[in-house]
Amino acid sequence: MHLRTIVHLGAIDLISRLNTFADNVEPLITHSPHYEIVRLHELSDHPSPIDEFHHRLHIVVFTSSTDASVGPVISAMQQLVEQPSLIANEADRDDMPNSQLQKLTERWEAHTAWEPRSSL
Repeated sequence: MHLRTIVHLGAIDLISRLNTFADNVEPLITHSPHYEIVRLHELSDHPSPIDEFHHRLHIVVFTSSTDASVGPVISAMQQLVEQPSLIANEADRDDMPNSQLQKLTERWEAHTAWEPRSSL
């Protein structure tokens, strides 16, 4: 068995174990598993693109309103552009990029409005 296959199978096992934490509504750990699961999908050649996309969406939609990071939004948009079949309903497929663009705009505005504490 090749090392790449072993890593891939190990990542799939870790993803399934982390999903139990992602489904648990615990304020201190609820968001962390989603980031880790997305990273494991990336490292293991994307074993389940639809699950990966759902975790990306969770990161984009349910993160703190003060989060100004645009990277997760861009990654979700990029995955949807590359794999439009992730959204079966055509109307939803049209709405999703629009909602992600809106979220990207919100975060960019929050990012540019932020001032370092040293400037206060």
